[in-house]
This record gives sequence, structure tokens and C-alpha cells, in this order.
Amino acid sequence: MINNERYYISFMYMIKLVHFGLSEAEREALYNMLREPFGVVEEEVKEVEKSNYNNNNNILSSIYIEFPIRYDEGFIKILGLDRWEGLKEMVKNMKWRRGKSMFILTLHFNDGDKSTIFTIKSNNNRIFNKAIDGIEYVVDTVYFRDVKDAKHVSFEFSVDDMRWYPVQVSRGIGNG
Repeated sequence: MINNERYYISFMYMIKLVHFGLSEAEREALYNMLREPFGVVEEEVKEVEKSNYNNNNNILSSIYIEFPIRYDEGFIKILGLDRWEGLKEMVKNMKWRRGKSMFILTLHFNDGDKSTIFTIKSNNNRIFNKAIDGIEYVVDTVYFRDVKDAKHVSFEFSVDDMRWYPVQVSRGIGNG
């Protein structure tokens, strides 16, 4: 019974990695970066649902990473600052290698109680890098915004305004 419990607990705390258009080397590098302190459940999709992205046929790659914890001070302690910074640099490099093609990154922090999602859709490397670097500032200021009591918040990066905006906020059942 102990082995089954251990398997169940470790499965509950797995990082979910869904990707499209990555090379074998990029997949392996991402997997190796994410596999500790959690395990990784990986899925490669053959086609991105383009209707979600204004029918942009220029999407070369997309990455969706769901972390089984909240993004707060505990996240950095568990994942490690070097691993977090390395992950951001790795994704920036992946975007850079695709030039002016659309690259989509979604980071989902979900501890089962609260959920925060960041989505970046850009074909511009400088904008993409700025968006990634700005994630920690958004999370740090969530407690000062009107979304602090939300159960679920989705942020998207506005290329026009060069900042993150909450696009969906849910405060629980019936509170939308």
C-alpha cells in the first residue's frame, strides 16, 4: 500500500508539458530542466488549435507547462532560482531560433486551490523576452490588484501596451 500511495502522491505533483514544433534536443532539454523536483508528464501535439490564435498559420511552436504549485515565494524555493532562470533563458532561446515566426508559451501554476496562467503569443523576440522577464513582477503585485482573492486568473501579454493584463478572473462558483 505504501508504494501505491507514493506513486499517487508523486503523480499528483507532476509537471505537465505539452508542446508542438520542438526539436528532439529542445524536448530533452526541457524535460531535463523540469524533471526535478517533480516528475514530468509529456505530450507532443501534432497541430495547434489555430482558431484559438486568430487563425495565425505562422505558428511554428508552442509550449504549455503546468506546474503543480502556486507561483509564490515557495515556488522558487522548491524549483530553485537557477532552474527557474535557466527555464526562462531556454524558452527565450527557443523563440530566438524561430525568428519572426509566432511562438506561444503558456505557464500554468495550479496548486488545486488557486490557478494562475500566463500566455505569451509573439513573433518578436524582444517583446517575448520582456514578457517572460515580467512574469515575476506580475505575480508579486497580484496581492495589490483586485484579483488577489481570485481562485483563477489568466494573464495575457499585450504587445500593444507591453504589459500583462488579467483577461479572466474567477472568484469561485457563481462569482465569475
